[in-house]
Amino acid sequence: MFEKEDVLNRYDDVCGLIKELDIEKKTIEQYIQMQMKEYEIAYLGERKITWKIQERKSLDTKRLKEELPEVVEKYMKTTTCRAFRI
Repeated sequence: MFEKEDVLNRYDDVCGLIKELDIEKKTIEQYIQMQMKEYEIAYLGERKITWKIQERKSLDTKRLKEELPEVVEKYMKTTTCRAFRI
């Protein structure tokens, strides 16, 4: 389908770079978090860094399916999409 295999090779290269940069980003974030300890706000020059506790409520779908499967079925909807994978 593709005339040039180098497009896919470049795609692989970019994916590898993204993975490496993501690891480096997470390492830097962990270092900053270790330096902040329990503080929620830090300033470095003009930069403001926040590390706050957040709370989120979510639906326990596994438990709901086990305890009230008829309710789950009543509100279930199906969606479709196209998945692109290399």
